[in-house]
Amino acid sequence: MILEGKRVLITGGTGSLGKVLVRRLLSGEMGKPKKLIVFSRDEAKQHEMRMEYRHRIAATDEVILP
Repeated sequence: MILEGKRVLITGGTGSLGKVLVRRLLSGEMGKPKKLIVFSRDEAKQHEMRMEYRHRIAATDEVILP
């Protein structure tokens, strides 16, 4: 898969397109990235996304770190 073992950076990760991209990357349909980094200017949306993934079984520690 194209992203298997890669480090992926998503800017604008809490916007509408960014959220879809994050979800697709975490699903593994393009391979499992080694690390997924999400940047956003909106702290409230970052916190909301973090809380959403914290309650999912499939979330990894890297996703939910503060």
